[in-house]
Amino acid sequence: MTSRRELKNYAKQAMSGKYGILILAFVAVQALALISSMISSALFPGEETIDIVLSYAFTFILTLLINVVAAGMNYMYLNIARGKAYSLNDLFYFYRHHPDRVIVAGFFMAVLNLLTMLPYTIYSNANLPGEDASVEVLITWLYTGVVLMIVGMIVYQILADKPELKSTEAMKESLEMMHGNFGRYLMLKISFIPLMFLSVFTFYIALLWIFPYMAMTEVMFYRDLTGELKVQKEEEERAAQDYVNPIF
Repeated sequence: MTSRRELKNYAKQAMSGKYGILILAFVAVQALALISSMISSALFPGEETIDIVLSYAFTFILTLLINVVAAGMNYMYLNIARGKAYSLNDLFYFYRHHPDRVIVAGFFMAVLNLLTMLPYTIYSNANLPGEDASVEVLITWLYTGVVLMIVGMIVYQILADKPELKSTEAMKESLEMMHGNFGRYLMLKISFIPLMFLSVFTFYIALLWIFPYMAMTEVMFYRDLTGELKVQKEEEERAAQDYVNPIF
């Protein structure tokens, strides 16, 4: 398995000279999410139950559509990581190639996440469990949320990498790939926390670089799970050896 340091180094190498388009793609996806939230708040500003339910439903639908663009961003990152052609048009790749695959996968994960976190949200707007919630229930909610986040990341990578797979097949494969690797992925995510703290000194402007850097590192993590990164490393080692010891 490739170490965290190596994954990050590969990510930096892939991003070199391409920061502009990577940041632009990230900002575009985040802007869509922000706009959808603003529209939802404007359409359903009330605090009545019906307004809350309609707001959730409307946001849910918009999120599914935005996920298609987010999956396209993963497709662009994967192309960059492999040294292939890429452009901002990659953001709409899945809208041109069976968007239903991403929507269905996103629907299943969103429903699971909603069912898991809805009681948590209802009991407290501060993201803390209600007085009647036990520690065991809290741990269950948090664990499920983390698992869904991890599986979701891999699902979109698989959908971008294997267009022949159905959404349910991609979800199943993601679970199989992540078996025994959940801890590695969590430690990889945690390793970026110091950079998050340091971004405070740049008035959070550095996050425009940090988040794409994290996303590219996750792409490298996926390539490591598939064995693709190992092949690349072996080719680089052979090339370096041939350079040092050329055959005349």
